[in-house]
Amino acid sequence: MGLDIYFYRVSSKEKAEEFLDASKQYDIAYNAYGEKYREPLDKASKKWNKWYNKQCDIMDEKAAQGIDYDLDRTNEPAYNIKDFMNPIDLSGWEYVENRYESLKKEIGFTYEGQYEPLYMRKKNWMLQYVYSSFPERLHTEAGYDNMILEGGLAVLTLQHVNGIIDRMEKIMAAGEFKTFAETFNKPETDDKGWYIPEAVDWHNNWTATQDQNEAAAKYLPTRTGFFFGNLHYDYWYFDGIKTYLEQFKKWRDEVRMPCEVLLYEESW
Repeated sequence: MGLDIYFYRVSSKEKAEEFLDASKQYDIAYNAYGEKYREPLDKASKKWNKWYNKQCDIMDEKAAQGIDYDLDRTNEPAYNIKDFMNPIDLSGWEYVENRYESLKKEIGFTYEGQYEPLYMRKKNWMLQYVYSSFPERLHTEAGYDNMILEGGLAVLTLQHVNGIIDRMEKIMAAGEFKTFAETFNKPETDDKGWYIPEAVDWHNNWTATQDQNEAAAKYLPTRTGFFFGNLHYDYWYFDGIKTYLEQFKKWRDEVRMPCEVLLYEESW
């Protein structure tokens, strides 16, 4: 639970925006057909849950006897919206679904296909940068108090990346920032990867200067949200800026073709 941000390298802005459109049409169709076939789906869900619970009871009985048991799917109730659609709706849904899945595969939109160096956990300043860069993609949605990004997706061109690099460099130029390891010339983690007590205390007691705080708030401010992470300009904020500044530069230096872009995805 919490804010996760992923990036995917896509060959061109046009291809990435084609995927955004396919994703949007998929969501629209999914919600529309889900509502249209709500009654048969609810009935199917109850039947499936009844079947599954019975299978779990059998599994528990077998386990008590020391017998391995896999779910017997011979009589598993149908629980797929396609099973209830009329031919016209089915044709329309399969077109939308196939287009989405085809583009998803083409651009590598999978967990394994993400650009790992730029994976971010609770870096709400990145979300804020994207929201301020793409106001046209923000909308309201039931269950959310604030505006959210349509589909949780956006396309960052080289121009956008250069923009965030420039902001990061201005923040880092506002004052010296060094990690614990750089400051004391020794590892901050033990052999198991846990932060040593000395490093934890140092991280917690580190404070930014007034110039650093002002630069952070001006160029890459934090943003509140449900489990979005810390809003303070503390050690971990500046550590993140320093780390991802280098990672964005790395992507920029590695761009495989002039029109390559980064597809941004957020989830929480």
